[in-house]
Amino acid sequence: MVTGATSNGYGVEAFALHELQPSGRSLAVGVRGGAVYEAKPGRLRLRGGTYWEPGRFEGVGGRWHTTFGADLRLLQFKLWGQRRGRISVMGDVASRYRNIVFDIGFWH
Repeated sequence: MVTGATSNGYGVEAFALHELQPSGRSLAVGVRGGAVYEAKPGRLRLRGGTYWEPGRFEGVGGRWHTTFGADLRLLQFKLWGQRRGRISVMGDVASRYRNIVFDIGFWH
């Protein structure tokens, strides 16, 4: 992944403090990789991956992220055709960053 430079980019957090923190003054290069495995076809899907988030602020380095996810199909019902319900958990973890999501939706 390549993100180009900008001369007018600023950090949102600093903007909320009425400050201008220049962001994205140089080209940033990131790397991503991952895999999906259907452990029980049509019932259980597992995902995992990693990516490099390049630093966009002066003097702030990038960091590696680890990502994961799982989808479990729970039920099947008829509503405008055949529908399959599922629950999911997803996460993205890095240094000074944690994001975990629980989701209810439809299996695709």
